[in-house]
Amino acid sequence: MKNIPEAFTFIFKDPNWIAKIAIGAFFVFLSIFLIGIPVIYGYSITLLQRVQRGEQKPLPEWKDVGILFILGLKYLVILFIFYLPVTIISLPMIILMFILLTQGLAPLAFIEGSIIVMSLISIIVLYSLFISLLTPIIAVKFAERERIGDGLQISKILRSFKFIWQDVLIIVALCYACDILASLGLIVLIFGVFFTSFYVTLVRFHLYGQISRDIQELSVMPI
Repeated sequence: MKNIPEAFTFIFKDPNWIAKIAIGAFFVFLSIFLIGIPVIYGYSITLLQRVQRGEQKPLPEWKDVGILFILGLKYLVILFIFYLPVTIISLPMIILMFILLTQGLAPLAFIEGSIIVMSLISIIVLYSLFISLLTPIIAVKFAERERIGDGLQISKILRSFKFIWQDVLIIVALCYACDILASLGLIVLIFGVFFTSFYVTLVRFHLYGQISRDIQELSVMPI
């Protein structure tokens, strides 16, 4: 990636950035009721596509919200499929934890059950970390043709990760830092978190767009 700072400043170069951010914050508010989540992701994927194309003012207009909703919903389906193993593992873990806490098991059985719970937690954490590292490339692959299947092509995703894993690590670290930044909106005003959360999402997907350009450059390099 050649221009990480641009991800944090590009928003303010758009002449209508205040209105666009305000609308985005409104949809973040609607995300409390789950309505706004697909729209936010659809808008973000559109931003990724515009960054990938190298547009000078990539911040999208707020139009065709229905199309944004469908686009974001398709992306959420991809994420749901990738995180489905976490749900599958969590269910027996929760049941086992309930048994350990309520059934008064013998010490040996309690220790054995606790070891199983800790093992399942470790698997969930490691798998979630693995998927979080792949998420930028998953978003990029989906954004190319807006097909769910493209976002699930794990072999292509891993191949891209192999060549740009350093950039991905930087992005993931920045995104975690940005998530902390978003929580600062609570310190300013309770409604401030809607604005900071949307801003951080835009930063995240601008960085994904930069990753997309790197992947494109690698794809045209001679082997």
